[in-house]
Amino acid sequence: MFLGQLAVIIVGSAKVGGLGHVWEVASQHGLISGIELDPDPFVRHTFWTLAFGGVFMMLSLYGVNQAQVQRYLSSRTEKAAVL
Repeated sequence: MFLGQLAVIIVGSAKVGGLGHVWEVASQHGLISGIELDPDPFVRHTFWTLAFGGVFMMLSLYGVNQAQVQRYLSSRTEKAAVL
């Protein structure tokens, strides 16, 4: 998968004129951004909205997932469940 992604980046960049040109075009269209710390919940992809959403995503993966809950309940100790 990594090689496929790398191949897409290399071939795509070569077809449009190099990584510098890709970066320049993305920057001109406002697609390059840093870490946004705006606490407004209606702004997409800020640090706070991603952190808040990430908590619920991890909770759904590890807190209520059938396989994880079964592992927790079948272990004798908390240490055994972690292992």
